Amino acid sequence: MVTPLVPSPAGLSAGAIVMHGQLSSLARRHRVTLAAVGWPDPSNNADVERLRETGCEVCCVWRPRRTAAVRWRLRLARTVEWLGTDRPMRAIALYEPELQRSIDRLTRERKYDVVQVEDIAAAGYRYPRTAPIVLTDHDVRPRADAVRRGAPGPGAFLARDRNRWRRYQARCWRRFDAIQVFTARDAAEARTIEPEIAGRTFVNPFGVDLPAAADTAREEPATVVFVGGFLHPPNVDAALWLVRDILPEIRRRRPDVRLVLAGADPPRPIRALARDGVEVTGRVPAVEPVLERAAVVVAPLRTGGGMRLKVLQAMGMGKAVVATSLAAEGVTRHDGDDAMLVADDARAFAACVAELLGAPDSRRSLGRRAREAVRLHHGWAGYGERLEALYAAVRDDRRRTSVSARTGETLRRSVAG
Repeated sequence: MVTPLVPSPAGLSAGAIVMHGQLSSLARRHRVTLAAVGWPDPSNNADVERLRETGCEVCCVWRPRRTAAVRWRLRLARTVEWLGTDRPMRAIALYEPELQRSIDRLTRERKYDVVQVEDIAAAGYRYPRTAPIVLTDHDVRPRADAVRRGAPGPGAFLARDRNRWRRYQARCWRRFDAIQVFTARDAAEARTIEPEIAGRTFVNPFGVDLPAAADTAREEPATVVFVGGFLHPPNVDAALWLVRDILPEIRRRRPDVRLVLAGADPPRPIRALARDGVEVTGRVPAVEPVLERAAVVVAPLRTGGGMRLKVLQAMGMGKAVVATSLAAEGVTRHDGDDAMLVADDARAFAACVAELLGAPDSRRSLGRRAREAVRLHHGWAGYGERLEALYAAVRDDRRRTSVSARTGETLRRSVAG
């Protein structure tokens, strides 16, 4: 398994948490070697040791510590490479030559049954054809978050880089025996971008470790919570839409409403939202205490792809959730009952939130259904079983062309609930 960061159960990104859950699930039933890139800090070291305790062999490439001068030289080098190639900036910035050497060494020294590659950021490395190769693409959408400080100026660069992502994704996907995505929307998008991979693209919604149920005594009856890291542009867009368009509609019905925006790295436009009735926390040590405060958890996302880990975490705690249809992608209903409320325009979204704020029994009933849906349908054991079905299919050389027939129905059933 190859990852562009160290999998962690308490990672700062959803990707790190999802990768850890998947890896831990596989390590219980298989011999797993992890090749990853990390920063030489105490938290990454602790994560590596935890992974080794699961029985996983870990080969971690540590990025060198960088002075300010080194960082500026890297930015210049990346900009030059971007101008001279057709690779997107995120692919350039996250490539680590030493990880390629580790992959080459590991695949020379032993024979693997499957190579599992996590995230499009790890898809650009060379992989041997001695074993089937499966890619999990965490977010199929063209990536506005590909831009980082030190990149060329915004304007034309942003448009060109987004276009590069589509071409880069398509090139990468063609190299893999199977591509796993988390939602039907991402699968449809991938097949639109590159029709050639239609028969090799499969949906497998990820799981979460079921958290402890929220303590209702800690709930603040008029508090609405949105959680998301703000280096991810869809979360910035969601927070701005929430405060500017949805919150005024909620206040017409519930003047006492308070909104909490919790997430690391809030940019200036998000920090500027902090005023009477709106709290911007920045990074929090743990998300559970923030979610426990919520009478209602909201996920008003309008852009981006993949699934929303924080939505599943809130549901798993038994919280009432209001989400857009995009944010609800991949979440399975429980026995035909809605496990969350879904609305896609500001007025309807606000009406759902206000209704739940005024109806404690209704929101707790919704929270119970949400927790049960997560317990039944979004555990790591089920995710691992569906992934194993995919592995079994791609390993069969004689039936490689019929991967879709053997595993597609298994994965489609999981999406349909």
